[in-house]
Amino acid sequence: MTNIDTKPDADILSIDTALTDKDRDYYQSIYKLHHKDLCNFVRRLLGSEGEVMDVVQSVYVRLVRQNKPYKLEQNPRAYLFTIATNLVRDNIRRENMRKEVADGQRYIDEELTSVSSNPEEHTHLHQRLSLLERAVARLPEKQRDILLLNRIHHLTCQQIADKRGIPLRSVQRYLSDALVRCQSLV
Repeated sequence: MTNIDTKPDADILSIDTALTDKDRDYYQSIYKLHHKDLCNFVRRLLGSEGEVMDVVQSVYVRLVRQNKPYKLEQNPRAYLFTIATNLVRDNIRRENMRKEVADGQRYIDEELTSVSSNPEEHTHLHQRLSLLERAVARLPEKQRDILLLNRIHHLTCQQIADKRGIPLRSVQRYLSDALVRCQSLV
């Protein structure tokens, strides 16, 4: 079980030196009041103990950096839980993207090994794939995500829309924009 402190790290409250003593005391009281519940909530979201304290600390860092105490006036607990939910979603998206890029690299490696034994052809293909890989890496995150789901995982635009919870038209636009950008860079 995670050790749950009742005081925030001094580092968290010193992030923003523009904090007044009143704001610092207010954030500290919010921390004391909601920290345990927030840890339990994040633990349920993650399904494990691993990154709970990192996410919780990130919640408070984001809260202090925003320095908008008025956002906490009506329901501080809900606001903290919303920040935590968004951070966990961002972490999951990043991890999924890392896995998809690794899958794409494995796919490229497999294609390279299946090329004929002609060294010249192999070198030319390798150069083009390297250019393509750099072009994909330069795409905005949503475009890259959708392109990889479509081209590497062979999902249709409708399947991607359902999986990501975005309109079909948006998926089509992101995919089209990604293809145009990649083509211009290769």
